[in-house]
Amino acid sequence: MPDSKSTLLGILMLIRCFLSAQESEYRNYTIHDGLPSNEIYHVMEDSKGYLWFSTDRGVSRFNGYAFENFTTVDGLADNTVFLCYEDSKGRIWMLSYASLLCYFENNTIHPFPFNESIRQLKLKRDIKTSMSINQGNIQVGTSSQGYYKIDSTGTAEIIQSGKLLTISKTANDYLLYGEIFKPNTLPKNEYLFLGNAHSLEAKLKKPICPRLAIGKNNLYVSDGTNVFFLKHKALERKLTSNNFTINSIYEDAKGSFWVGFVEGGARQYSFADSTMVLEEILAGQSVSHITEDREGGKWFTTLGEGVFYKPPGTAIMPLHKNKLPDKEIKDILLPERGNAFVSYADGSVWELTKGGRVKQVDLFENPLHKGAYNPLVFIEKDNKLITKPKADKILKKESSKIVEHINTTRNVCYPDRIVNFNIKLLEPDASGGFWIGTNNGMYCFKHNALERIINPSYLVRGNDTTSLTRTVVDASHSSVGGTLYLSTLEGLCTVRNNELVSLADRHPLLNARIDDIDQLGDGTILLASRGYGIIVWNGDTAISIGIKEGLSNNLVNSICVDGEDIIWAGTNDGLNRIRLRQGKAIEIAHFTTTHGLLSKHITKVQASRNAVWIGTLKGLFKLKKNSICNNSTPPRMIVRSVKINDRDTCCINDFVLKHNQNQIRFDYVGIAYKAEGNLTYQYQLEGLDDHWKFTQNTGVSYASLSPGAYAFKIKAANEDKVWSHPATIHFTILPPFWLRWWFVGIEVLGGLSIVLIIIKKRENRIKEKADFQKRSIQAELKALRAQMNPHFTFNILGSIQQFILQNEPIVANDYLSQFARLTRSVLENSRHSKISLYTELETLKLYLSLEKLRLCEKLDFQIEVDPVIDLHQCKVPPLLIQPFVENAIVHGIAHKQGKGTILVEFIDKSDSLYCIITDNGIGRKESMLIQAESQEKRQSYGIPITRERLELIKKTEHTECHVTVVDLEDKRSLPMGTQVTICIPN
Repeated sequence: MPDSKSTLLGILMLIRCFLSAQESEYRNYTIHDGLPSNEIYHVMEDSKGYLWFSTDRGVSRFNGYAFENFTTVDGLADNTVFLCYEDSKGRIWMLSYASLLCYFENNTIHPFPFNESIRQLKLKRDIKTSMSINQGNIQVGTSSQGYYKIDSTGTAEIIQSGKLLTISKTANDYLLYGEIFKPNTLPKNEYLFLGNAHSLEAKLKKPICPRLAIGKNNLYVSDGTNVFFLKHKALERKLTSNNFTINSIYEDAKGSFWVGFVEGGARQYSFADSTMVLEEILAGQSVSHITEDREGGKWFTTLGEGVFYKPPGTAIMPLHKNKLPDKEIKDILLPERGNAFVSYADGSVWELTKGGRVKQVDLFENPLHKGAYNPLVFIEKDNKLITKPKADKILKKESSKIVEHINTTRNVCYPDRIVNFNIKLLEPDASGGFWIGTNNGMYCFKHNALERIINPSYLVRGNDTTSLTRTVVDASHSSVGGTLYLSTLEGLCTVRNNELVSLADRHPLLNARIDDIDQLGDGTILLASRGYGIIVWNGDTAISIGIKEGLSNNLVNSICVDGEDIIWAGTNDGLNRIRLRQGKAIEIAHFTTTHGLLSKHITKVQASRNAVWIGTLKGLFKLKKNSICNNSTPPRMIVRSVKINDRDTCCINDFVLKHNQNQIRFDYVGIAYKAEGNLTYQYQLEGLDDHWKFTQNTGVSYASLSPGAYAFKIKAANEDKVWSHPATIHFTILPPFWLRWWFVGIEVLGGLSIVLIIIKKRENRIKEKADFQKRSIQAELKALRAQMNPHFTFNILGSIQQFILQNEPIVANDYLSQFARLTRSVLENSRHSKISLYTELETLKLYLSLEKLRLCEKLDFQIEVDPVIDLHQCKVPPLLIQPFVENAIVHGIAHKQGKGTILVEFIDKSDSLYCIITDNGIGRKESMLIQAESQEKRQSYGIPITRERLELIKKTEHTECHVTVVDLEDKRSLPMGTQVTICIPN
C-alpha cells in the first residue's frame, strides 16, 4: 500500500508539472490601457455585461473597448473603493475605504443619503459588505460590531451584535454567514448558517473576517492559510497553504476552484482532489480577486500589476514555452516518420521530438555564419534533412551528424564560370532528389550531383522566348504527376524540357506575385498570392478567394491542403480555415490573437493528422484540431445613448418626437471580452432601410428623417460569428401640424386665400430683392467714388507737381507709380463682392504710404494681424477699411502738432473679424471745431456709405456687422485720439 500511494503521488506531481508547463497566454490591462490604478481590489460583472473594477484610485467600468473611470469628482464617496456589487434593481453599490456607500444608477453616481448614520455608528473601516433590502432598507455587516439595518428614514438599528464573519450574495438570494440569528429578524428567501461562532473561530484559528466564495452548491471559507468547505453545517478542510497567504477564492463554471495568493499568483484546484493543481499562473503576483465572465473568461485582479484576463476556450497553444525561440518562423517540416523541424529567420534550425522535447540542430562550425534564412527539405527515402545554412552551402543531417551536401562554388559551373547563387527554397523531387530555387534560376540535384540546370536567362511565353536578366524563384511545388510549378517575378511558370515556361497567359490572375503553392487531390492548383487572396486554378479557369468571400486578408503568405476539402491559409491578419466545394469556399473560419496567437502575421502553416502547426513573427504555435470549439456566447448588445438634434437624451425604448427632431444618433456597444473589441455589427432602421448593413463602428447617425414610425435595430457578432439578439429602439416622428388630419379641412377651405397671399408675397419679395440689388449696386458705386474723392486725388497730384518743381523727379516718379498702383488696385477690387484680407491689406498699405509721403513723414502707421488669421482664406468686402483710415488722417492726424500714428489691428473672434483703427490725433471734438471755423466745408461721403454697406451686409448674410467709435482721453479728460472698431462677418 505505501508503494501504491507513493506511485499515485508521483503521478499527480508529474501531472501538475506538465499542466503548469502548459500555462496559457493571458492579457494584462494596466494604467497604460486606461485603468486608473494598477492596485485592484475587486472585479464584478453586472447584469448588462459591464465589468466593474474597484481600485485605490476610483472605480472603473470596462466594456471590452475602453475603461470609463469614476472618482470623487463624479460623485464617489471616496477614491479608495474595496467592493462593487449589484442589487436587485440594477444599481451598482460601491463600498469605500471610509465605509461610506454610494451607488451608480442612470449613468450617475449618487451618495447614500444616510451616510451620516454610518458615521455616527463609528463603523469606519469595519464594514465588510452591504446590500439593498426591500423598501430601501440597507443592511450592513461588520467584522467586529455586528449586523445593522438602516431604514428608508435613516434610522440605524442593530440586528445582531458580536463578531460577524461576512455577508455575501448568491445567484438568486442573499446568504448570511456568521453567528446564530433568529429567523424572524431576516427577510424571507435568505439563507442562514446555523453554526456556532466560537467553534468556527476555533476552527479557523483567527477571529477575523475570512475570505468567502459561493459556488453553485458549495461554500468556501478561508482564514488566510486554509481553505474550508461547508458541509453539513460544519467546515471541512480542503487544502492548506504554508507558502503564501490566501487572498481570494472562486469556484468556476466547471466546478473546480481557484485560489489567489499574496505574492503567489493563482492556482486552479480540482474539487474532487484538492491536492491536484490543474493550472498555475501569475507567479509572484498578489491576486486580490478572481471572477469568471459570461463567456467563460477568467479575470484576476492584482495589487500592483493591474488586471489579467484569461480568454476561454483557447485552442492555440504557444510552443515557445517548450524553450523554442519566440522569433520569426520561416519554414516548418512535418515528415510522415520522424521528428518535426523548424527554421527561423536568424538561420537556426530546431528539432521537435514526438515526446515534446526540443533541441537545436547545430549547423554552424563558425558562429559568424549564423543569420541566413534556412529553407528545409526532408527526403523520406533516405530519412535525411536537407538545409541551407548560408549562401554557398547545402548541408544534410544524417542521424545526428551534419555533413556538407553541396558546395555551390565547387559543384556549379555555368557557363564556364563559378555561379554563387542565393538559395531561396528547396523542393523534393519525385525521383528522390530535390530542386534548388535561387535568385538566379532553378536547379535540380540528383545522385549527389547537379545533373541539369534550367536555363535562367530565357522564359518561354507561348511561341515567343523572352530574354531575362535574372529569374527570382519565390515558391515551388512538385505535383503528384511530377510537374514542377514555380512562382517567379514573371508569374506562375512550369518546367518543360529544361526550359522555364510561363503560364501567366492562361489567366490574368496567374500574373500575381505568389508566395506559396499547393495542390488538391483532383489536381487543382492553389496559389497563395500577394493581394489577390487564394487563387484556385484548375487548368482552364482561375478564381480568387479574398476578403469579399470571407478571407481575413488578401495578403496570403502560406497555404496548406488538409484532406479533401480543407485548406489552411496563413495571412497578414491571422490563420484561415477554408472549406471548399467544387473549387469554391463555402465556409471560412478565422483564428487570430483572440484564439491564442501572439502575432496575427502568419509566415508558415503546415498540417499534420491531429494538429495545425503555425509559424508567426513571434514563434511557433500549435492548433489541435479536436480542441477547436466556437465561442457560442453571443455578445451583450447595449444602446448606450440616443442623441436627438445633437443633444443627449434619456435612453428609453420608445420615443415620440416632433417633426423637427429628426436628426438622431445611436451610440452602442457589443460586450464580448474575448474579441478584444473587434466586433462586427449589423444595423437596420425599419421604416427607412430594407436590408441590414455591416459596420465596425460603435455609432450610427441619421439626418433629416421624414415623419413616420421607425425601429432602430443593432446586433453584434463575436469572433466566431455568433450573433446577439438585436437591441431595438422604437421612435415616431410626428408630422407637422399642417399635415395632420384636423388641419386638412382648414387647408382646403383656405387654399385659394393662401395661394393668393403666396403670390402677393412672392411679388413683394421679387420687388424687394430687385430694390435691394439696386441699392447694393448704388452703394458699391458710391463707395468706389468715395475711395477716390477729388480732394484726395487733387492732393496727390499737387504733391507730385511739387516734387517735379523742386526738381525731385525720382521721388515724383515713385509717388506717381504708387498712385497708379493704388488706382488700379481700387478699380480691380471694386469688381468683386469679397476679396482676400491679404489683397485688402496691400491696397491699404499703398494708400497709407502715399499719405505718409504727402504729409512729409508726419505720419507713421502700423498694421498688425492676429497670427491665427489666414490672410488668403479670410474674405472681406473690398474697400471697407480705407474710408475710416482716411477719416483718421484728414480729421485727426493732419491737424496734430508733431508726428501722428495710426495703428490698424485685425483680431479673430468667433465667426467675426474685428478691425480696430486707433489714431493719436486731435480727437473728434477738436476736429469738429476746426471744421466749423474752416472756410472750406468739406462733407465726408466715405463713412456714411461704408455704414450703409455694412447694414446691407448685415441683412443679406444675417450676421452681426457694425461700427463703434470711441473717443480716447487721458487721465485729465484731454483728447488722445480716436478708436474705430469694425465688426466684419468672416
